[in-house]
Amino acid sequence: MKNSTTSFFAGLISGVAIGAVLGILFAPDEGVNTRKKINKKAGEIKDDLNKKIDDIKHYAADALGDIKEKVSEAKEKVKDIKEKATKDKKK
Repeated sequence: MKNSTTSFFAGLISGVAIGAVLGILFAPDEGVNTRKKINKKAGEIKDDLNKKIDDIKHYAADALGDIKEKVSEAKEKVKDIKEKATKDKKK
């Protein structure tokens, strides 16, 4: 029994060691480099998202300016039509 338990733990420890070595050898990159890549990509995504948000804000501001201008023009047209109608009514 003692011999089989010792053999089991020796095999287990050997398997873990071999697995760890193989994992390190076949890993695509070191953990530090992987974290750097993730941080860099996250920064790029954040910058891109902020740029898109700014673009949307500018687009919305431009659209709002256009809408205000068209409303102002429409008010002027209504005012002109109202004045014309008032003049025609007096005749």
